[in-house]
Amino acid sequence: MTRIGVFGGSFNPVHNGHVIMALRAQESADLDRVMLVPAATPPHKEEADLLDPSLRLACLRAAFADLDGYEVDDRELVRGDVSYTVDTLESIAADEPGADLFFILGADSVAMLPTWRDTPRLGELATFLWVPRPGIDRSVIDAIHAELPGFSLEPVPCPVVGISGSEVRARRDAGRTLSGWVPDAVADLLADSAG
Repeated sequence: MTRIGVFGGSFNPVHNGHVIMALRAQESADLDRVMLVPAATPPHKEEADLLDPSLRLACLRAAFADLDGYEVDDRELVRGDVSYTVDTLESIAADEPGADLFFILGADSVAMLPTWRDTPRLGELATFLWVPRPGIDRSVIDAIHAELPGFSLEPVPCPVVGISGSEVRARRDAGRTLSGWVPDAVADLLADSAG
């Protein structure tokens, strides 16, 4: 049976933390491939802070272009409106009958899971793989998991990477280097867009 990772997010912009998360999740869960799905409008983020969707998509493609087994999927951008994970997982499950789905997210997002649309259905559609994030203790994850009976929530062994999209945007806007923060191809795209 095919094991497919689904890594959804605003990718505002994609940064090295996202790349490390995807690689570690793929390795630890033995995923056959990973789909990277940028959100049109994330329900838990301010729309005004989002970079242009075409730029976010181009950056995501550039970040993973040289890695086998990773594909950028634009279904949420094409669908438009608010991007709910349950709708995306339903759509992927319909396109990939019989596949085992694994949704990749940061520990900071796990804390929000009880507020996500149709959380029980999410647990039926996929196993959730969580990656450590700064400031989120394992006890928080365990407490959330206790609130979600029947929900499969598995840790991904990964170093904590303290990079955020807002920091990357602030560095770009201030004219500071993005070296080490984002893949080089993404830095080039962001520099061109700052024009």
